[in-house]
Amino acid sequence: MKPSHRHAYRTAALLWIIAGGNVLRLGVLSWLRYEGSLVAPLLWLAASFAFFALFIFPRVSRRNLDYVAGLEAPYLWQCFSPRSWLIMAFMIALGVSIRSLGLAPDSFIAGFYCGLSSALLLAALPYLRKGWQRG
Repeated sequence: MKPSHRHAYRTAALLWIIAGGNVLRLGVLSWLRYEGSLVAPLLWLAASFAFFALFIFPRVSRRNLDYVAGLEAPYLWQCFSPRSWLIMAFMIALGVSIRSLGLAPDSFIAGFYCGLSSALLLAALPYLRKGWQRG
């Protein structure tokens, strides 16, 4: 397959959707284990969604879209900048460590992960739009 901007944008969108779906799955599993009040998880959900959807992912998406647009013929792995790949690896490792070491209660994981996953899924939209644009 010949490298193209459209394929890079579509790959990026797919990766945002896969990440969002996986984080949502982990959040829902924590929510199913959680037996306490819904106040804490709902607050974490709202706070994490607002933080990531309003302040983090729009800027990250804009930077990555500009990065891809600046490449002559991007390969699929160039759908994100090298810096973004490093940040993702760090965030994944941090999430796995926090869960596996039991450093956060299910109330936090349930709410935070559901909010984060919603923001991740929403962040795929600019890539989908660019990937299916004419021209």
